[in-house]
Amino acid sequence: MAGTVAIATIALILHIFSAVVWVGGMFFALCVLRPATAGLEPGPRLDLWLRVFERFFAWVFAAIVLLLASGYAMIFGVYARIGGLFLGLF
Repeated sequence: MAGTVAIATIALILHIFSAVVWVGGMFFALCVLRPATAGLEPGPRLDLWLRVFERFFAWVFAAIVLLLASGYAMIFGVYARIGGLFLGLF
C-alpha cells in the first residue's frame, strides 16, 4: 500500500507541474509577450517570437511526455486498470 501511495503522489506532482508549465507558458505568451511585442517592427518581433517558442516548445514537449506518463502511472499504478476509475462513481 505504501508503494501505491508513493507512486500516486509522485505521479500527481509531475502531472500538476507539467500542466502548469504548459498552460502557464501559453498564458505568458498570449497575455504578456504578445502585448509587449506589439510595438516592435515585424522583423524583430518575429525573431523574438521564434526564439521564445523554440525554448518554450522544448519544455512543452517534455510536459506532454510527463503528462502522459504520469497519467498512465496514476491509472495503472493506482487503480490497476482504467475500469477502476469508475468503480467509485456507481
